[in-house]
Amino acid sequence: YIELSKYLANQGLYVVRIGLKSSEPLPKNIHPNIIDCTALPRDAFGEIFLIANCKFMIAGTTGLIYGAAAFDRPFLVTDIWNLGGSQVSSNKSGISNMILPNRIWSNEENRYLTFRELINYSDKFTWKSDFDKNNLRIEFNSKNELISAADEMNKRIDRTWKPQAIDKRL
Repeated sequence: YIELSKYLANQGLYVVRIGLKSSEPLPKNIHPNIIDCTALPRDAFGEIFLIANCKFMIAGTTGLIYGAAAFDRPFLVTDIWNLGGSQVSSNKSGISNMILPNRIWSNEENRYLTFRELINYSDKFTWKSDFDKNNLRIEFNSKNELISAADEMNKRIDRTWKPQAIDKRL
């Protein structure tokens, strides 16, 4: 997520990392618009304020997403494999929330699972060990996928996003 953070910061956005203390702090002086609050003492009210006032939130499938939903903030959920319980929000801004699911590779069938399969089987795959038992491999979102999705979210909010032919087809 470092490259994604730098990309957004270079677009003039502030990127604020919140949540539980991270196992790996961000490099010092990475960018003046990137703030790592996980390296500071936790402040729940400060996190709530940031969530309530952010342009949009990017997170994995953590409780933080539900904070964004509670405050009608658009969000992008990344690295999600459980599509059956997809994230929802009342988001009155008219901006659709986005999900960027993991790709799941079937070692037995030598192919990626389809979206339909991901939705149908999502209740069977809760833990990484469930994937291992079923000879499946989780592929996390690449830095280019993360940047592309965040760029689309930002442009949708700014009303400057122009769908491409493939977007219309999807």
